[in-house]
Amino acid sequence: MKDMIIAFVILLVIALLLFYLLFLVVKSIPKSARYIEIAGYAILVISLIWTSVVNTTEDISKGSEYINLNEKLNHLWYFNADLKDFAQDKNAEDLANDYFERNNYWQENHVNGQFVHEQEEIAKKINYGLFALSSLFILVGRLEELVNKKPISQSTSSIKLKNRARRYRKRTNPNRINNFKKRNKG
Repeated sequence: MKDMIIAFVILLVIALLLFYLLFLVVKSIPKSARYIEIAGYAILVISLIWTSVVNTTEDISKGSEYINLNEKLNHLWYFNADLKDFAQDKNAEDLANDYFERNNYWQENHVNGQFVHEQEEIAKKINYGLFALSSLFILVGRLEELVNKKPISQSTSSIKLKNRARRYRKRTNPNRINNFKKRNKG
């Protein structure tokens, strides 16, 4: 459990350092934010494609487990048949040879299954890393947009609204309309 916590902390520190470095790049070169975001989306597409590889390795792993289990059950049945033969023939040397042969196969088959499981774990870790990188790149690209965006202050929006209302009142003022009519009569 401690190893998992230490590994998580190390990965978190690496991710934060990478985030900080990317943010510094974006801060110094604002146009790079768009390219970083596009790179994040490209990594996301790659990670989605890699998910199919992970699914394939999981299927292969499960298939190899079923095959391994079937073979082991066959060997247990063979050994059971050898025990029946021993009960009839009383040949202990033949039974011992069969036992060692089956035991060697049992261990060898376990080692072959381990390689498939290791391959599956590596593919999963690569997939997790790709998703994390794509999220980080997209976040940095979007963060630049949010940081550099200037919020509209309340006073400027209220001033615009007041000016608009003043212009409307001026256009619809009855005294102004009457004065216009008087000038046009004369």
